[in-house]
Amino acid sequence: MYVCGVTVYDYSHIGHARSAMVFDVIRRYFTFRGYRVTFVKNYTDIDDRIIKRANDAGVTAREFAERFIAAEREDMASLGVLAPDIDPKATEHVGEMIRAHRAAWSPAATPIPIEGDVYFGISSFAPYGRLSGQEPRRAARGRPRRGGRAQARSRVISRSGRARSPASPRGTARGDQAGRGGTSSVPRWR
Repeated sequence: MYVCGVTVYDYSHIGHARSAMVFDVIRRYFTFRGYRVTFVKNYTDIDDRIIKRANDAGVTAREFAERFIAAEREDMASLGVLAPDIDPKATEHVGEMIRAHRAAWSPAATPIPIEGDVYFGISSFAPYGRLSGQEPRRAARGRPRRGGRAQARSRVISRSGRARSPASPRGTARGDQAGRGGTSSVPRWR
């Protein structure tokens, strides 16, 4: 079982606890039913908020993230949530993420820059949706266009990158420009 874990820029909140408890119950049920379960839950240990708060605290992003990873583990244990069998950190898999991102920029993919973020037109990538049984045109029905000429080429777009933040050594995030970090209308890609 793979569950997307927390971004460790602060202490856990009730939403984190709810998610952890729900998947803990599912995991325990599968085990009860006789399945062997390997439970994997990641930590996003690098993020614009982590970098900014670490800089404000005068520590490295790694030190900052480790502090909140330890706190999250303690919080979940106090709730009786079983620890994951494997708990990878995003920073341990940057190479794989870069390779996945590069795949989005393959000759088959059509990059579409929108307000500083990077998208590609999934209709230009024939295998898109094959694993889930989705057809790109069917997935597009009922979805509003985001506006602009680039979107008109492809109603369904998939986000493959994020604009940079001032807290990052590389620039500014669109949500931060609006004065509300991370409030972009598009879900963040991890």
